[in-house]
Amino acid sequence: MAQQQKREVVELTTFQEYKNFVATHPVVILKASATWCGPCQTIKPHFINKVNELPLGVSVILIDISKAPSISRKLSIRSVPCMISIIRGQPCDVVMGANIDGINSFFGKIQKLLGQ
Repeated sequence: MAQQQKREVVELTTFQEYKNFVATHPVVILKASATWCGPCQTIKPHFINKVNELPLGVSVILIDISKAPSISRKLSIRSVPCMISIIRGQPCDVVMGANIDGINSFFGKIQKLLGQ
């Protein structure tokens, strides 16, 4: 029986965990949000759909800014929701807010970068 490949999705809370993860994963999407953030909850289904359109080799980091202040501070995340594409350890593109067009554009850039 063939084993079904799954996307790696992790929830991180420390900057050291973040550094270790991005050092070993070439293409990462980081989503910063908070449980108390209404717009974060509103875009969650759309975010999941857009991630599922990407190749399985794209990994996902989820952070709750209330639980991961060191990551938020080091990456200068000042508002949520916030998504960052990280390619070979370097932040490349950022989208903040719950604007669907902005989120679609963010994911379109990643797909273009990956040749999709």
